[in-house]
Amino acid sequence: MKKALLIILLSLTVLMFTSCEKDNDTTDPNAPNIDIDLTKMSSNVASAQIGMFYENEQDYMGKTVKIRGTYYPFFVDDEELIEHNITLQYIVFDCPSGCNKYLEFIDADKTYPDDYPDEDTLIEITGVFDRYDLTVAESFARPYFRVTEFKIVE
Repeated sequence: MKKALLIILLSLTVLMFTSCEKDNDTTDPNAPNIDIDLTKMSSNVASAQIGMFYENEQDYMGKTVKIRGTYYPFFVDDEELIEHNITLQYIVFDCPSGCNKYLEFIDADKTYPDDYPDEDTLIEITGVFDRYDLTVAESFARPYFRVTEFKIVE
């Protein structure tokens, strides 16, 4: 009797693990290869990862990152920035500790304000971590995300 019960339990265990497999053959071949997906991380881990982007930015240059957060536009009334057609766009990652993380991004396919959602809209972007190559101002020697995919989260 014990042997039959053991066989049944082992069979059910094997069945349970094999039935949970998903068919992952539905991957879009045109989807970008994502190096770091913050949307799949816990809030604490993602928050720490964002901090690492700025602390060790050289390690992340050229990496493709996916993040979900709140959209926040910021217009700087600076002649040099306007001359270079720069409007600052941010995605705000809400951290559990209350210290929000801001990531600046540029989407070359969009024009502000026409092509952007309202402030405080939940968005998801995929982009490549890069650095401004401008001689405009020393304050612009900082990293940003060059957007490859932008979507509003419904």
